[in-house]
Amino acid sequence: MQREQMKTLSDAIQQIKTDMMAYFDTKAATILSTLNCIENSFSTLGDQVVQLEQRLQRMRTTSCRRPRHARIYVPSDPTASGSRELHCSAAYRAGSPHSYCRNHERASPRSILIKLLHFQDKVKILRLARVKKELIFNGNHIFIYSADLTKRRRSFDPVKRRLRELNLKFSLRYPCTLSVWVDGKEQQFTDHKAAEDTFISFRNSSMSSPP
Repeated sequence: MQREQMKTLSDAIQQIKTDMMAYFDTKAATILSTLNCIENSFSTLGDQVVQLEQRLQRMRTTSCRRPRHARIYVPSDPTASGSRELHCSAAYRAGSPHSYCRNHERASPRSILIKLLHFQDKVKILRLARVKKELIFNGNHIFIYSADLTKRRRSFDPVKRRLRELNLKFSLRYPCTLSVWVDGKEQQFTDHKAAEDTFISFRNSSMSSPP
């Protein structure tokens, strides 16, 4: 009797073991299948991201008429003679052709604004600018626009609109100096409030220098 009970208990334990192994095998197969689906989804999403990035890059290069495969090189170190490629996340031409020609006696190429992709590149260029004092590439000056400088330059937008209405020649020089020519004389403003006080109420009909 005791042997029969032991055998029955052993059979029950073996059955439980078999059922548990089958259960875990099924779960493992389900998990592996789910992981494969997730990996395929990530792969598909990665391909879509690459396609979107390529599409955006084509749109950006087309908008600024920069060759699609153009590359920009700067010294990797201020003391080194070699150079390496910079990765740009965006590139735009500054201003519009019509406004640029209207405010200049002769038409000339507009500036190209680039936004770097990697923060380390920004740090290296800033370090290079502090050492070199002046950045020049192929005879053209390279200017650095920080967020604060961009905000200061945009503060001149209202007075620039007013100057266009008055048909007065002006230019916003780097870093943030507004030059205005009235009756052949140049006036410079580093503060947008002073420029607004001078020209917002200025009458073009008199064509006299504002006080």
